[in-house]
Amino acid sequence: MENASQLVKQLSAKENRRLLATLHAPYRLDVLDQYGATAYDLPDGRVLVDWQSHGHLFLSVEHLRAVYGPRESSAEATHLFAGICTFSPDFPGQAPAAAVRLLQQLGVPDQGLGPLVLREVDRALNRRPQAVTLAPDELFGGLVALVGEVLRAALPDARWQMRSAPGFDLLEPVIERPPFRTLDPGLLVYKELYEHALEPRGSICLHDHVKVEIATAGLPA
Repeated sequence: MENASQLVKQLSAKENRRLLATLHAPYRLDVLDQYGATAYDLPDGRVLVDWQSHGHLFLSVEHLRAVYGPRESSAEATHLFAGICTFSPDFPGQAPAAAVRLLQQLGVPDQGLGPLVLREVDRALNRRPQAVTLAPDELFGGLVALVGEVLRAALPDARWQMRSAPGFDLLEPVIERPPFRTLDPGLLVYKELYEHALEPRGSICLHDHVKVEIATAGLPA
C-alpha cells in the first residue's frame, strides 16, 4: 500500500483509553501472534492497536499488515514468552505466593494488592543497578503474578484462567472478567519491559499501565 505508514493515525493515551472503553470484543489473536501487538476490530472496519501509552489506528487489518510487514514463517515464529518464562497449569494457585515473594525480593513492604503497590514496585525496579530485561529471570514470572493479582483484586468477579497459546504448545495466564474483555498481565509486563529495553533511559511504569487496564475494564482507576 503506497504511503501506508502516512495513513496511520496516532492516538494519545487519553484518546486510546476513550476508544478502548467503547469496545467489548476480544483482541485479535492473529495480530498478537504475528506482531506481538494487541489489536481490536472497530465496528467501521478500522483496527486499533493498543500500546497502552498510546494507540495506532489503521484503516483495516490489511493496512496494518502493509505497515508492519510480512509475518514470520511458521517455522521461524516464536512465542513472546519463549526463553523467558514457562507458566505451569497450576500458576493461578501459585500466583498469590509468587506476588508476595516478588515484593520481598524487591524490598517492597506488603501493602496489600491495590494498584499503589505497583508504584513502589516501579520505584524499586528503576533503582536497580542492573537494568530489568526480557532475559530469563524469575522477576518476569513474579511481575506477571503481581500484576494479575492486582487486577483480580480490583475487578469484581475477575479470575485467573490458563489458555492455550494459538499455534504454540504452551499456556498463557490471563485474567477473565465475564462478560468483559480478557486481560493479559503477561503481555502487559512483556510490553512494558520491551519498551524499556528499547529506551533504557526511560522508566518502568507498570502502575500507570495497570490503571489503564482497570479503567478500560469498566471501573474507575
